[in-house]
Amino acid sequence: RMNKDVDYRTDYYTFGLLLYRFVCGVLPFSGKESSKLIYAHLAKAPTPPQQLNPKISPSLNEIILKLLSKNADDRYQSSFGIKHDLQYCLNEQNQGINYEEFKIGSQDIKATFQIYQKLYGRKEEINELLHCFDQIESGEVRSRLVLVSGYSGIGKTAMINEVQKPLTRSGGHFISGKIDQFNRGIPYSSLVQAFQQLIKSILMEPEEVVNQWKEEILDALNGKGRVIADVIPEVELIIGEQPMVVPLAPTENNIRFKSTFIDFLKVFATKDHPLVIFLDDLQWSDVSTLVLIEELVTNSAVQYLLLIGAYRDNEVDEMHPLSMITKSIFSKTSILHISLKRLSLEDINELISDSLKSEQTLSLAELVSEKTQGNPFFITVFLSDLVERGLIQFNSKEGKWVWDSSEIRRSNITDNVVEMMTGRIKKLNDSTQKLLALSAAIGNRFDSDSLLAITGESIGVLMDQLWPAVKDELILLYGEESLLAFNNPDLRLEKKNMHLQFLHDRVQQAAYELTPLHERPMIHLSIGRTLLRITPQALIDERLFDILSHFKLGIDLIQDAAERLSLAHLWKRAAVRAKESIAAENGSQYASFARLMLGKDSWRDNYRLTFEICQVLAECDYMRGSYETAELLYPEMLENCTNKIDRTIVFNIKMTQMEKQQRYNEEIETCRECLLLHGIEIPSLTNTDGRIKELLEEEVKKVDINLKGRSVTDLYDLRMMKEDWQKIVAKTISSIWAGTYCIGKKEYMALISCKGFNILLEYGLSDTSAVICSNFAFSWETLGIDPKFAFDIDTWGCSLLERFPNEPIRCKCYFPFACGVSPIIMPFQHSFSLLERGFDSALECGDIPFACYIANIIATHRYFRGIMLGELKKSFHQRSLQFLEKNNRLIWNFTLGSVQAFFWHIGDADRSSEAKYLSTPENIGNTMNFATFYGGRSQINMWSNSENWEDNFRIIDLSLKYFDGITGLYHQTESLFSIAMVIMRAMETKYLDTIESGRKERYMNVIKDTFSHFEERTKLCPSNNNHKYFILQAKKAELDGDFLQSILFLNQAKESAAEYQFIQYEALSNELLGKMWHAKGQKKYAKLHLEESFDLYQTWESYSKTSYLLLKYPEYLGHKTVSLEGEAKEHFKLTSPKQQLSGSKEEKPIVPLDSSNTNIDLQSMVKVSEAAAMEMSLEQLLDSMMRLVIENAGAQKGIFLLAENNGELLVVAEGDIDKMQVDSLRAVSLSSVANYPHAIINYVARTKENVIIGDATKKGTVSFETSHYVQSNQIKSILCCPILKNSKFKGVIYLENNLINNAFNDQRAKIVGAISVQMAIHLDNAKFSQLLESEKRFRSLATELEVVKKGLEEFIDVLCHELRNPLNGIYGSKQLMEDQLKQFKTMIREKGDNLSKEQLEWHLSELNDMLSAVSVSSDHLKDIVDTVLTVSMLEKQTIKLQNVSFKPSEVVEKVGLMYKARLLEKGLYFNTDMPGEDVTVMGDPHRLTQVLINIVSNSIKFMEQGGITIKLRFEIKEDSLILYFAVRDTGIGLTEAEIVKLFKPFAQANSNIYSKYGGSGLGLKISKEIIELMGGNISLESKKGEGTCCNFHIICRRATVKEEGKATKKRMASEMENITPNTVNQSFHPSKIAKNKHILIVEDNSINQKLMKRILESEGYTTDVADNGRDAFNKVRSTYGTPQQYYAVLMDFEMPIMNGIESTQKIRQFEEEHGSLSRIPIIGVSANARDTHSHTAFGIGMNSYITKPFQKKDIFNAIEMKDLKG
Repeated sequence: RMNKDVDYRTDYYTFGLLLYRFVCGVLPFSGKESSKLIYAHLAKAPTPPQQLNPKISPSLNEIILKLLSKNADDRYQSSFGIKHDLQYCLNEQNQGINYEEFKIGSQDIKATFQIYQKLYGRKEEINELLHCFDQIESGEVRSRLVLVSGYSGIGKTAMINEVQKPLTRSGGHFISGKIDQFNRGIPYSSLVQAFQQLIKSILMEPEEVVNQWKEEILDALNGKGRVIADVIPEVELIIGEQPMVVPLAPTENNIRFKSTFIDFLKVFATKDHPLVIFLDDLQWSDVSTLVLIEELVTNSAVQYLLLIGAYRDNEVDEMHPLSMITKSIFSKTSILHISLKRLSLEDINELISDSLKSEQTLSLAELVSEKTQGNPFFITVFLSDLVERGLIQFNSKEGKWVWDSSEIRRSNITDNVVEMMTGRIKKLNDSTQKLLALSAAIGNRFDSDSLLAITGESIGVLMDQLWPAVKDELILLYGEESLLAFNNPDLRLEKKNMHLQFLHDRVQQAAYELTPLHERPMIHLSIGRTLLRITPQALIDERLFDILSHFKLGIDLIQDAAERLSLAHLWKRAAVRAKESIAAENGSQYASFARLMLGKDSWRDNYRLTFEICQVLAECDYMRGSYETAELLYPEMLENCTNKIDRTIVFNIKMTQMEKQQRYNEEIETCRECLLLHGIEIPSLTNTDGRIKELLEEEVKKVDINLKGRSVTDLYDLRMMKEDWQKIVAKTISSIWAGTYCIGKKEYMALISCKGFNILLEYGLSDTSAVICSNFAFSWETLGIDPKFAFDIDTWGCSLLERFPNEPIRCKCYFPFACGVSPIIMPFQHSFSLLERGFDSALECGDIPFACYIANIIATHRYFRGIMLGELKKSFHQRSLQFLEKNNRLIWNFTLGSVQAFFWHIGDADRSSEAKYLSTPENIGNTMNFATFYGGRSQINMWSNSENWEDNFRIIDLSLKYFDGITGLYHQTESLFSIAMVIMRAMETKYLDTIESGRKERYMNVIKDTFSHFEERTKLCPSNNNHKYFILQAKKAELDGDFLQSILFLNQAKESAAEYQFIQYEALSNELLGKMWHAKGQKKYAKLHLEESFDLYQTWESYSKTSYLLLKYPEYLGHKTVSLEGEAKEHFKLTSPKQQLSGSKEEKPIVPLDSSNTNIDLQSMVKVSEAAAMEMSLEQLLDSMMRLVIENAGAQKGIFLLAENNGELLVVAEGDIDKMQVDSLRAVSLSSVANYPHAIINYVARTKENVIIGDATKKGTVSFETSHYVQSNQIKSILCCPILKNSKFKGVIYLENNLINNAFNDQRAKIVGAISVQMAIHLDNAKFSQLLESEKRFRSLATELEVVKKGLEEFIDVLCHELRNPLNGIYGSKQLMEDQLKQFKTMIREKGDNLSKEQLEWHLSELNDMLSAVSVSSDHLKDIVDTVLTVSMLEKQTIKLQNVSFKPSEVVEKVGLMYKARLLEKGLYFNTDMPGEDVTVMGDPHRLTQVLINIVSNSIKFMEQGGITIKLRFEIKEDSLILYFAVRDTGIGLTEAEIVKLFKPFAQANSNIYSKYGGSGLGLKISKEIIELMGGNISLESKKGEGTCCNFHIICRRATVKEEGKATKKRMASEMENITPNTVNQSFHPSKIAKNKHILIVEDNSINQKLMKRILESEGYTTDVADNGRDAFNKVRSTYGTPQQYYAVLMDFEMPIMNGIESTQKIRQFEEEHGSLSRIPIIGVSANARDTHSHTAFGIGMNSYITKPFQKKDIFNAIEMKDLKG
């Protein structure tokens, strides 16, 4: 019943039972039911004998308990040990000797031989490895490759596994993979194995941790999860199924894979969790894995990674791929080499002494050392062989191991370990030997299903043949697979596929060598054919590499033409997969095998297949750097291509290779050949410049013809390309733009771009049209087209990317746009976003060439833009320069030339000498790099104020000579500015007068051209160019002697630079101003500007400029010091703690089952059925079944968990055989329970696999030994199974036993699973019953909801009616007013001065009446909205009552005044009946007013005669005061049925009343709830036709004398606040105090903008308008502290871009930063009348808050609040 061997120690257990019976008179366990008896033997500890018989000695008690240990390893290991201890007990009994220090088992030595599990002789190497890890962990070393070398069996793997726990003590991850010597061609197999372990460990984590990993992985992969999932499919268990990625060309795909894999790895390799990867047997690794290893350990982005590789140094020579890769890595970073040597004699002696429990082992150690050369594995095999031969044996009488060294020497045992292992194998029967030889050919690991298919044997025969090898430990089982089936015929038929592994690769080698050399190809071919036959089509791709590795070894035997053709297809598939996985070396090999399978006439017989094979072969060859091999293929392919499309594909592959090699001229020539195929001719580079210009002019004219007068907008409807060749031509011509850009020939680049644009106009749009547009627009200046037209074309091109999604070309579209026409038209910031997005896209798509082009422009544009130099330095070194130097040295040199001035500013001017730069291979003859170098030098000369005129003008001449090299780039503008400034400074010093006139005239023309350039550019984009143009004009004015004009220009330059944040030019403007004032002797002004210049340069972090100013002007800046900040500290990275868990492996076979076991299981299932049939509660049933599960399995503890629909696991039952806790209704979540086996349960829940652990403290394939639960509870055996019903996951059952190892097996898992499914079924049934009850409750609730819904629908109808009435009044009045105004205007126009006073007054009266109607309707609308809002607040219970002092009589009077006009209009009276004493109370007068308004309003609505009387009385009760109100009217009256309806929401008394009088049906409901909120109640008395009396009371508190005083003050303030328009005219009028007061209106609604402008400007205020919060902040900031500063700000709340809250906060923060004592008043304006909004307004620093709709006086009072209060 357990997963354990039956061995001799079973007899010791039986002997223990006998002794127990002898001394106690009973057996330790008894019972009639065999299931309970067996359970007790498995899971219960026996009662100590001494408790039953106190007379026995403690020693005997301990001996018996040791014999009865559940775990065989804890029992005695030899009869000698038992005899020795019993003898002591006998002496103790007979002689009365008390052995106080006697320890049982002290002389017990294991009678079976086992090597002592300890690592010998590797202390120094372990310390070296641990020190290396410490460096990684501390960040001292970024990442490191450690290579451990040594002969096979020397202990490389053992040493690294020994240090696993110390290496991961900080919570890091240790993962490992092994390469198979006979299946070496599988790409990345070892890395895949390693990361599979990591994925499995994550799956053991709690749900929240797994979700965190999911987020981090998805975030890192950024939509490229499929790239990793294709290589490591298990990752989708965490991140879910991943979408397909964009297909890329081979090179780009290679780059994408590497960058994505690095991003994936960086998720796990962090400061908090360093990653250790161990790859074993690197000598057999595929080249792709080695190349990826190089990328991992040399990439600067990878940190906290320790990659350990073990290899056999005797199998690796100088030309081995591992040696080549190692040399390449060593040239970039250091490698730690650890070479393991043979064990010393002392180490061997210690090992033998520990294993044989003897100190007299030296002679044997010397012999072993001589035979094994100190190789640990050979030592183990050699000693095991000696034991097996009987040359070392255990003497049970003496209790020790004995041997005869001289006899061992005479036996002439071989010292070859393979021969020794072969000898062991040959001792097995013939059938086992043959099976082992076949298994060795399959691989280091193999499975039973494959063996069955290959051998054709039955499962029974196969297991019988394997059993001897398993028993002899030559073959191991791994992956928690059960060994039970080997000895049980019944289970063999049911057992799933079993996975097996050779003990050591030397064992595999020995087995493999049993097969004669000439038979091996046939065996491999047979294996390959069988694997191909039995593998389902859906899994072919997954197992393709493994299958083909066998065909490769039998390739010479494949003769059948059909089979060869089939294999050619398969090898082509493998080549494509390898290429996509960036295993180019393997892809090339597979493609070569595919070609080999084809006949010599394959181009004729199998054209398409042959072409596709050659295509992938060429791509793989150039990807792996074998360019010559690839180029040999191109002529053959072109010669045999049968159509233009295929030829074009070949040309495009060749062009991609040329660009990768930076052979741009050859790339362009290849493109010419390709386009000629399709009748399109582009000129050769060998043409003269004149000819190129002629062709360019013709092409430009063609653009005008093709446009046919259409605008860019018209092009949006351009048709699509119809023919495939047209699309290929468009793609081809767009792809060589970068090549033309890099050779620096602007006319040629413009010609190619223009040709592409004409193709687009002639044939239509395709998925590469976006690039064609950008390329065309880039050359706008050379083409002579309007830059705004070019910008529109570029914008259209970018929009095509969204219309025709094509991610790989995004970078090719954004780059020309961002560095070309964008900075001509738009501020620099516009380019930054394009460049950043383009760079990310280029990296994502693996387009390294374009990533390099963009990285260069990002660097230079950020410098030109005036970004802080410290920040630039950091990004330069971390991103641009390192990246460019590694990937494209041509562009790297271009960048160095561009930013020379940057290096000068930071004090690194000598970075590259002119001679060194010009002699660099990449720069020789390159116009582009020459241009940028001399342009950069000109900038240095300008900034440094160099007066080395001869050299200055030499640089200028060279810069102008190569100027075409920077065509289209903003570099031109920067260079022209610097050159012009240097020339004008030379004019100032009269140097220009010393040179010959022709040369001087040329320089004067440069000045003239520069001014024209800036005049034009400034009109197009002032933000980028204004400051430079002003500086140039200032310099010219200074030369002309116009000092004042020069000062004005420099001040304008300074302001422009400050406005657009070009800090370097703001500093330069100040420097030039200071210099001019200094020359005029105006020291005060000079000091002011030079100090400002110094501070700005210092802020910009220009070391050279601040140093220059200090030296040049010490009299002004003597108190200043240069203090620039150093490198920024590395950002601290936060990573969530994640625990590493690994797996366990079972390696021991188990005993056969007998019929009694089956009977016991049958009894258990009968009990389950009986329990289910009994009348008991669900909890009782689960309790009973859990006990049965624990009993049957032999567990000590069990946990039953049920899965919810959302995947959460709930603990339903937990306990042991004696005590079980069950709660199906209030089950707690697994994640909320501490000290639980979370790791194991989570793993089972996610993988749906059984986990059977025989020794939870030992490590295996998927080990849980690091689990805190397992460690702290000393768990020995674990069984955890998923509960699956009809393949649907229902939950998990967990069982444990901490008394015995290997307590559970597969049979237990089956029974446990069956019972657990029954438990889940009963829970489902119980849930169904609960669901029925719930459905009844839901039906009842649904009926209630239907009633509410109906009421709500009625309310909406009423509300719509109520809203439409006032809206109709407003809308109708508006139309009448329009008619009246129209008539009025006509009358004035016709009669003019003859218009009579009566006519004028009549029209004004009419307009006034209609205005009054609008006002009344508006007030009505506002009342409706306020009513609905009050209902909402009441429903949400958000209304809070005030507690202020007031007089109730005044509230009644106020309500009377409100309705006075309306009552008079209807001829009704209003009377009050007040008490004699005018009492003051504490309460909420606002809500009381609202109640009275609702009641009085209703009364007036339903009255035609008579009037209203309000009666007030009060009663004092202890601390309270009760106010009684009675509102009596003479209206139509109500019946009792109608009264009942009145207080319900959305209800009317009856439909006739509503149709006649209207109303929302909310007023009285609101009143009722407010009254109840104030502690009272309301009732109605009514009589139909006579009227109604509404009675209500509220509870208040009488005010104290002090509180009454406050009430008096408040009334005075209220009178002030409620100033009528007439009173305002008398006391204050806005127009009297509004003069010179500037108000900012912040509002996104244009109507509200106009309304507020008219209101304010009509009273004398001046206004400014901002459409959103961001504009408002910018306007406040720009006018701050100036005469134009705003007097107040009216701030709307809800606006796009930035809302009013954020804007107010930014304004207040800005004021605090500038130390302002007086803050600009900000008045919040919102349509939301909730209290929370007003609280928010005051909380963020607003001074006042008004709600829409507002009155004029609301705005004036808010603005002039301080004046009113004053």
